[in-house]
Amino acid sequence: MTDAIHWVSDPEAIGALQSAARQRLLDRLEATGPASAAELADVLGVEADRVYYHLRKLEAVDLVVAAGHRGEGRTREVLWDLAHRRWHLAYDPEDSRSVAAIDKLTAAMVRQAQRDFTQGWSSPAVAVRGKRRTQWSLRLEGQLDGDQLAALNDHLQAIADLVREARHAPSSGRRRTHVALTWVLAALDEAQEQAR
Repeated sequence: MTDAIHWVSDPEAIGALQSAARQRLLDRLEATGPASAAELADVLGVEADRVYYHLRKLEAVDLVVAAGHRGEGRTREVLWDLAHRRWHLAYDPEDSRSVAAIDKLTAAMVRQAQRDFTQGWSSPAVAVRGKRRTQWSLRLEGQLDGDQLAALNDHLQAIADLVREARHAPSSGRRRTHVALTWVLAALDEAQEQAR
């Protein structure tokens, strides 16, 4: 496995990511590295058989691989890991299959974001004010010039990097809060917006 970015462009591979369980499996493997199906099942709170189903789907589209074994004899178990340490979706607005797959994936992410937000109210770490808030929903529209759009994307990338780095950081002894962050950035057609 290299640190080079692997671009996921096949609509079937993008479609495999529409499952919230598969997204969580990939998140977990990115955060912790190789894990057994039993360990992943504990994280998801499901039976190992269901995890194997999702791992096989992800393996079929080259997103996870069997990365070795642990144990001997009857206790021997397969360890799973990301096929590519760094991967990104390749958006192709000229390919209708790619657009449809990305649209369905985004819809699945937004549905999961709603579930995450609702579940967040019952978290013992819930905070709604200040710099350590955990519950925050927001929708904004603005007209940005090219430099502002570049700055916005730099900030969004910095946020993604912060969350990814925190998943890999060793525990500092301070209490950590498990959070989920989802955003959607979309160009709006002013004529269509005015017709709404």
